[in-house]
Order: sequence, then C-alpha cells, then structure tokens
Amino acid sequence: MRVVLLTPEIDPRYGWARYALEVAAALSAQGVEIVALQPQPMPADYLQAMKLANKVASEKLGEHMLISWYDR
Repeated sequence: MRVVLLTPEIDPRYGWARYALEVAAALSAQGVEIVALQPQPMPADYLQAMKLANKVASEKLGEHMLISWYDR
C-alpha cells in the first residue's frame, strides 16, 4: 500500500509537523510506502489541497482512492 501525505513540513520540533512525521514513521514501520508532499505555498483550502493530492497520486501511484482527510 502507498499513502500520500500532504503536510506543510515534516519536522519533529513543531506540533502538526511532528504528528505528520510520527504518522509516516508508524505507517512505514508497517510496510506502507509513504509519498510526502510539502508544497510551498500550501493550498489555501480543502478543494485546492484535494486537487493537488489527487494529481500527485495519479502521477505517482496510478489508480488511487482518497480514503482519509483531515482539515484543521
């Protein structure tokens, strides 16, 4: 299985970035391939982020399905 992770950064010093790193590490330990995206600037809203995630997933992974989403 492969997972596309869209996050502003992956850095253990910051809250959501640390969470993203921990999620990626836990999934990787289970054999899941992680594709991390750190677009600059970050998408302004959910729709832009979803379009970006779907575009990259199509290019890198082929057929895919968005199964989980968190929008603060």
